[in-house]
Amino acid sequence: MEFLGNLGIDIKLLIAQIINFGLLLWLLTKFLYKPIIKRIEKDETELKQAQIQKKELEQQKNTFVEQKKKEL
Repeated sequence: MEFLGNLGIDIKLLIAQIINFGLLLWLLTKFLYKPIIKRIEKDETELKQAQIQKKELEQQKNTFVEQKKKEL
């Protein structure tokens, strides 16, 4: 470990920084990343449902238009 000291690296500080980084990573994952991912998945699901409804309404519209054309 002397070679780290020769390079100006304090091993205690390095360990503390690694622990702090790990803690920060865990906190961000738990309180930020997971809720954002859940929200994105929810929004994607809602978007897919809206697209399905749009297609169904377009089909109904086309059917209605065809019926009205036949009546005229």
